[in-house]
Amino acid sequence: MDERKVKILEIGCGNRPYLPVSKSEEVVHLDMVKLPHVEVVWDLNKFPYPFKDNKFDVVIAKNVLEHLDNLIKVMEELWRIAKPGGVLKITVPYFASPVAFSDPTHKHFFTLNTFDYWDPTTKSGKKYYFQLSTKAKFKVVKKRLQCPSIVNIFLKIHPKLYENILSRIIPAAEIYFELKVIK
Repeated sequence: MDERKVKILEIGCGNRPYLPVSKSEEVVHLDMVKLPHVEVVWDLNKFPYPFKDNKFDVVIAKNVLEHLDNLIKVMEELWRIAKPGGVLKITVPYFASPVAFSDPTHKHFFTLNTFDYWDPTTKSGKKYYFQLSTKAKFKVVKKRLQCPSIVNIFLKIHPKLYENILSRIIPAAEIYFELKVIK
């Protein structure tokens, strides 16, 4: 029996690539540097990306988006190459983390609401989506700060209070997002 493989693209995989967890996963690793596990060498600031439309079920971007020049164009490309209903799994430094600003190669900073602008069901998406002038749309499925457990408990109850005040006292290191592709 030939079962359908889940096609996964990991962009900016660096030295710690995502490895398939089962035989049903087919992973393509992309980086701008040729490493032993990298199948595609590409500069993510160059458009279009070297993939056909609607190719991937999952796109993983772990600690790479903050380094790229044009986040809107990157999101358009990820939307283009992901299948309808596909998932983007994104990890980025949290804006209040000292790491976010200490790395001189970081060009973008991320809050819990950064990707809401691409989600037409959110307050920001309803109000500002037209300003992105893009057809890329995503449903924000998950947002999770990587921070101490006690903060996570508070965060579930008062996310705005955390981001506006407590994030400066107890900053999270990263944010993890899952976005579902809307086509």
